[in-house]
Amino acid sequence: MTFTLRMAISGGGASLLVALSACGGSGAASTVTVTSVSTVTAPGPTIAVTETATPEAPTTSEDQSVDSPTPTEQPADSGGAGTVDSPLALGATATVGDWKVTVVSYKPNATQQVLEANQFNDKPGSGSSYGLIRVKATFEGTGKGNPGMDIRASFVGSDSREYSDSDCGAVTPNDMSSEPDVFKNGKVDGTFCFKGPTPVLSGKGAISISTGYSGDPLWWNAK
Repeated sequence: MTFTLRMAISGGGASLLVALSACGGSGAASTVTVTSVSTVTAPGPTIAVTETATPEAPTTSEDQSVDSPTPTEQPADSGGAGTVDSPLALGATATVGDWKVTVVSYKPNATQQVLEANQFNDKPGSGSSYGLIRVKATFEGTGKGNPGMDIRASFVGSDSREYSDSDCGAVTPNDMSSEPDVFKNGKVDGTFCFKGPTPVLSGKGAISISTGYSGDPLWWNAK
């Protein structure tokens, strides 16, 4: 859009006339006339001044840069409350006694893997399997922690029976009992095994982790 400003100043007390003309993109012109009468002492001939002003283009929404908000990182779902009826999710971390524990994974039919870990391991028997869990833990107590003695694991399946790692009777690959003693903030990574009916170990169930022989366990979902 183009604006045209016309000014006329006449000497000897003449009137001052200002004419503003605007022409849009369509070619049609509209005129706004503002007349101001004042006494001007300016000897000499009339002076005519013509000025053309081009206004700045209005800012559109496309020209405005708006920073997108940074999405808030959401914590991973930890699952339930840590009870047998509302277990934590696999991969969740929770404090059990003096240990911060993560049940990393559960393999319900790890028979071949367990048999290969030690030549003296017995077969689980007809219709039964070895189940294998992997646990990571960090010692947060005082003094010294012994993961093989401190941390206990068990499995409860659809038959409502508890299958304990102490009843497994097999040496597992990277057995937790082979992990060394640790002091505060020391980390361990080992496995526990369960032996039970194949359909039970492969079905719906929960894994418990306890420390010592009197502490209350926390439970993780086996799926």
